[in-house]
Amino acid sequence: MGVWKKFQENVVEKYGEVYGKLGPEVTAALKAWSEKPISKVRDLDYTKYTLKPDVPAVLDPSGALSVRSLILEAMKARGGEANTQEVIGYIHEKYGPVNDNTISTAMSDLAVNGPPSSTYRTEKRFLRRVSRGTYRLEEARTP
Repeated sequence: MGVWKKFQENVVEKYGEVYGKLGPEVTAALKAWSEKPISKVRDLDYTKYTLKPDVPAVLDPSGALSVRSLILEAMKARGGEANTQEVIGYIHEKYGPVNDNTISTAMSDLAVNGPPSSTYRTEKRFLRRVSRGTYRLEEARTP
């Protein structure tokens, strides 16, 4: 646990904020976590560190927004089929500047016919790539 805590402290110290776009909330959470003894970490109210606490539909069980949740919401809002730029535009409009490459890489990784190097487990994938940069919700797999 000490190595992970040190890593997080170094990230905050070196970069000031994580990933530049989602950073202020994540940075505040990391700072709060690293400054408290482990026994106090469980008592922290992490809800104040979420991007949009008033949008419970896209919150995962931990109370934090995930790129996967944002993509799923954007795809549903676009009628189940969209290209990468449409999804990026939707997320930017609703949540602010989230890194474009993070979104497009996640979309590729969330495709059932995506790269084998994807970091998402097979059962977590819900998109199908229909052409370059265009994806469709895979009905049988949509959460």
